[in-house]
Amino acid sequence: MKNEFLLGLLLTVSTVMFYGCAGMQAGDQVMQFTPQKHDSGKYVSKVDNFQIIMDASQTMGIDGQKNFQSAKNFIASVNQSLPADLVVNGGLRSFGHSPQQSDKLTELEYGMTKYSAAGLQDGLNSIKYTGGNSPLAAALSAAEADLKDAGAKTAIVVVSDGLQMDDAPAAAANLKTALGDQACIYTVWIGDDVKGKKLLEEVAQAGGCGGAYTGDELTSGANFGNFVKTVFLADKPAPAPAPKPAPVVVPKPEPKPEPIQVTKEVVTFNLLFGFDKYKITDEMIPILEQAKAILDEDKTTRFTVAGHTDSTGPEAYNQGLSLRRASSVRDWLVNNGIAASRLDVAGYGETQPKFDNATKEGRRLNRRVELQSQ
Repeated sequence: MKNEFLLGLLLTVSTVMFYGCAGMQAGDQVMQFTPQKHDSGKYVSKVDNFQIIMDASQTMGIDGQKNFQSAKNFIASVNQSLPADLVVNGGLRSFGHSPQQSDKLTELEYGMTKYSAAGLQDGLNSIKYTGGNSPLAAALSAAEADLKDAGAKTAIVVVSDGLQMDDAPAAAANLKTALGDQACIYTVWIGDDVKGKKLLEEVAQAGGCGGAYTGDELTSGANFGNFVKTVFLADKPAPAPAPKPAPVVVPKPEPKPEPIQVTKEVVTFNLLFGFDKYKITDEMIPILEQAKAILDEDKTTRFTVAGHTDSTGPEAYNQGLSLRRASSVRDWLVNNGIAASRLDVAGYGETQPKFDNATKEGRRLNRRVELQSQ
């Protein structure tokens, strides 16, 4: 009887241990996310810029790097879900590094640049090691510097376990203050400790818009597709109906006047504007002084100060950037003695390139300002 009791007790303990270990193993699985491809031609970008911030700190590497690999799977699946024709500026930043990875607290692995799936994947592949503390606050501050001059709508996606980063919500609030209402923060919790989940919720809340998600809920294909669309995409608007053809009016023939020959003087300034820059620097002063001398030779001629950009970034944003460049040159000339009544400003964005935007040198030369006599 005693032996039967001991045998039953042994079987009960063995069963508990088996199921207990099985439960632990299930929790240790790397998360898998199913890309939900959004077809080209059906969507436009909801934002002008995005940056994904990935946690590569020491806590992400425990349990056989389960959380680290889950985070990489998540970002790769987002990349595979975005339409191939999406026009948006993108970036990928990591934080918390092993010395094998980087000696910096945070590093921009990709961007900020015109988004391409291959470029983002290359940046993700370069993040290979975990280590160090969890300086999400430093990453958010660096993201603020990356994006402060970008303007327009911005999405920031933080993928992390949320551990050992108590100063992150305050940094998120500072970023929101700097970038304004058009910047939204989304967090994705990849972890096991609910303290990290709560902290990432506070980071998302500090952003004022966006939202907090968990990796577990996004392993559902439908939920994952909705997340990608919520953060990045908007339905492409239907094309406007074609206008009705105007009635054909046959004009009476009239003698054509002789064409008037107009010669415009165009003076091009190679002011070497930096990428996304429009302010006058000390290196530009000698060139601007030469321009002033040209204007002083004939004090009656009016000029248009025309600004141009390269083709990087959204067309609408480049239009505004070119106008800011032209206005900076006009303001310098006026402040240095040229009558404001003689100078108009115009911005042509990326629409009138003189050089090949497919090359770095061509893009540099296209970031120019010209004087055109009227």
